[in-house]
Amino acid sequence: MVGAIAGLQEHLKLAREYAMEGLYDTSVIFFDGAIAQLNKYLSALSLSLACSSLLNVISTHICDIFMKTCDELYIL
Repeated sequence: MVGAIAGLQEHLKLAREYAMEGLYDTSVIFFDGAIAQLNKYLSALSLSLACSSLLNVISTHICDIFMKTCDELYIL
C-alpha cells in the first residue's frame, strides 16, 4: 500500500511540473495516472475492509454455533 501512495505522489509531482512547463497534454496523462492509482488504492482498501467485516461475521457465527453445541451437550 505504501508503494501505491509513493507512486501517486510521483505522478502528481510530474503532472504539476509538466503543467507549469506548459505541456498540458503530458500533464493530463500523469493526472489520469494519479487518479487511477488512487482508485486502485481505494478499491484495495474497500476490499480489505469488506473481508475484515466478513471475517467478523463468520467468527461470530462460529462462536454462536460452538456455544449452542456446548449447551446441547450439557443438556444431554
